[in-house]
Amino acid sequence: MSAPLQATPQLETIPFAVLIDEAWKSTRVWARTILVPAALLLAPAALGIQVLVGMWNLSLVGMDPSRFESGRFCGTMALGGLGALVLGIWFLFVYGSMMVSATRSLGGESPALRPSLRFYLQPRVWATDLLAWLLIGLGLLACILPGLFLMAAWSLRVPVMVREGRYGWDAMKRSWELLAHNPSGELFRHPVVKVLLLFVLGMAL
Repeated sequence: MSAPLQATPQLETIPFAVLIDEAWKSTRVWARTILVPAALLLAPAALGIQVLVGMWNLSLVGMDPSRFESGRFCGTMALGGLGALVLGIWFLFVYGSMMVSATRSLGGESPALRPSLRFYLQPRVWATDLLAWLLIGLGLLACILPGLFLMAAWSLRVPVMVREGRYGWDAMKRSWELLAHNPSGELFRHPVVKVLLLFVLGMAL
């Protein structure tokens, strides 16, 4: 006789309180290795943004309305936008590298930021992340809620690229597959809701 088929185990999602506790433990363990180097890398960009905003404000305040020059105004806006774009890309690279380091540390690998930056600088990696952020940005423009949903649904795209080697739309689809697992069927136990609560908690902190 053939052996009876075993039922596939139903994996429960992690309770939110346990999730917060584990996240806090990991943050304390890896803060010096991951967060401090990332903060040092982000500091020049943050300062640069403040300088750009200050120069932009001064240039506009100093304009005499009676001698308004559209060319000068548009030039100031274009240079400010270009500077903000460059600094935004730098933020994207550092933040993405920090996510790679965090994923590797939780997997027992070295969380050094430099190798993680090399991984993130692969075109297929940063292009996937950039595509996700662009679509999230469009969602935020569409009444905010669609953008927040996409931000949560695709929040595992970097871990998926690191651990499973999936890229592009496949990585974002896999992120949603992982976060859509909700065997309880309860809204407030849905992984996407927990991720959104983590975003709110992170901004509050």
